Amino acid sequence: MDAFLNRKSILFLFLLCGPLLFLGCGQSKSAGTVFPETSASCHATAHPNRYIVKKENGAIEIQTASSREQLLENYVEPNLQDIAFVEADQKINKYAITTAPTTDLKIWGPQRMKASVAWNQKIFGEGVKVAVVDAGVDIEHEAFKNAIDFNIQEVMGQKDVDDDRNGFIDDVAGWNFVNGSPQNNDEDGHGSHVTGIIAASHNSLVLGMAPAAKIIPLDFMDSEGGLTSGGILSIRYAIQQGAQIINASWGSTQCSRLLEQEVNGLAEKNILFIAAAGNDARNLSFSPEYPAAYESETQITVSALSVRGVMTWFTNYGAPSQIMAPGESIYSSIAGNKYEFLNGTSMAAPMVSGMAALILSAYPKLTALSLKKIILDSVSKGPFDVASRGEANVAAALELAKNRSEEIVSEQLFKK
Repeated sequence: MDAFLNRKSILFLFLLCGPLLFLGCGQSKSAGTVFPETSASCHATAHPNRYIVKKENGAIEIQTASSREQLLENYVEPNLQDIAFVEADQKINKYAITTAPTTDLKIWGPQRMKASVAWNQKIFGEGVKVAVVDAGVDIEHEAFKNAIDFNIQEVMGQKDVDDDRNGFIDDVAGWNFVNGSPQNNDEDGHGSHVTGIIAASHNSLVLGMAPAAKIIPLDFMDSEGGLTSGGILSIRYAIQQGAQIINASWGSTQCSRLLEQEVNGLAEKNILFIAAAGNDARNLSFSPEYPAAYESETQITVSALSVRGVMTWFTNYGAPSQIMAPGESIYSSIAGNKYEFLNGTSMAAPMVSGMAALILSAYPKLTALSLKKIILDSVSKGPFDVASRGEANVAAALELAKNRSEEIVSEQLFKK
């Protein structure tokens, strides 16, 4: 009798769930599930008529409509089976502040981080590609003579032809996702400032952390900021072009499930993602901003250290932020062959991106996860409300990387 009842129960469940096998028992795919309603706060930060569509095949599309209802009726419902998820495109802000400098020391950041220990060992970031997902880069700046990762197939190829067949025509030096062109336009200097911190050549004015690293310049923001869709597409382009490190000196509210998926997916691609913590003097544990507060496996979120060696007045902090780096009165390149002091976690993040490039250059077999752990495990401890309780230290990180590499080799020899 019990066996008969069990068979009847199994049959009942099959009849109930069988048609929904690929969607999950009790759940069905509908326009409402792939394009859910958003909160009032997310609606307030959304672009009024742009939407990001992720297809079932993984492709990303941008659709426009006068309202959510119109998009549902004219696009989502007719194409429902091909759509995985839809969300409103969200506004993105840059994390930099222009203020009077608090020091005349133009290279105090690299000095504080002990970058010269790497330089003295002839470690300058060779062989490492860093994608600057930002507001464009002045690729003709004097400080970037050797810094840009030029796409040789396009440089040597034909005009108006996608010579390397990557889907982008004439992408000689990155791509502009604001206007869909190969032209990088750094309107306010933000992207060039970030790039200079990472990879400016060493001259009498600036010292890039990793001057031999190659920068993939990606433009998805103008002077007013950017959109989530541009950030997602920039990250995908960076992956395609072989970036090992991605710098993200920007952020917004938690209103994009698709951006989070893209950042989380970087672990599988063995890419380190460096995010700025934000400049609102908030504890990210209680007032999160994103991507700073994502818990991605190969992400490091960076708060800003002051010239005096304490947390700056503006920096976000708390457990989602993991490390401190110089972010006050940082002197670096801006568009038009100029230089300027800027404050912000936008400046602190590329300090760590440049540091990561140095370590990876010295130990190229490190995985992104191992590189992250080395950076966080080698901090100089201090009174900092971040997860590691410390600030970035290049010298200590290189020593730790050396020790861990030797341990791995020893383990491999022992196993043999």
